[in-house]
Amino acid sequence: MKLIKRRLIVALYVTFMMIITLPTIFYVFQWDITSGETFFYRGEKFIYNFMVYILEPLIVMAYIYFVYVTTASLRFYLKYKEFGANCYYFHRDILYIHSKFLPIPIEKIEYMKIVRHVYRIEYFVISIKIKNKMLKHKFRLGIGGFIRGDNSVLLKKLIDDLNKRDIPYVMK
Repeated sequence: MKLIKRRLIVALYVTFMMIITLPTIFYVFQWDITSGETFFYRGEKFIYNFMVYILEPLIVMAYIYFVYVTTASLRFYLKYKEFGANCYYFHRDILYIHSKFLPIPIEKIEYMKIVRHVYRIEYFVISIKIKNKMLKHKFRLGIGGFIRGDNSVLLKKLIDDLNKRDIPYVMK
């Protein structure tokens, strides 16, 4: 029953994001097309083409990324909150993070870099370097999302988990 309830909440959230916020994106597109046709002459097609072919796809990609990250965070919170998970969760040899659907195997982790930031509150950005991959996975400890808690306790717990699993990390 809990599994069905969690999936229903995530499905309702995604539906809400698509139905409520997607028309706003289309209104922005219509405004771009109308303003482009109204304010720019035929000789100034460069600016119009930039708006239509570069700016609008960037807006769509940012919107899809926003829906992906918030949905993954909501799913993580609903799935692992009874295990005491805060932003991440180790299960055997697998690491789950709140902003990504797929888990990360521990043996593929090369190192983790923990960077401290202060903006209104103290929070930490954790970068996970994967072996033989150029890009890093990032997640935040203690800011935004559905996860709340004392950031120093979250960091201490993360460092204890990393030491227990022999994962190298760097603090900056």
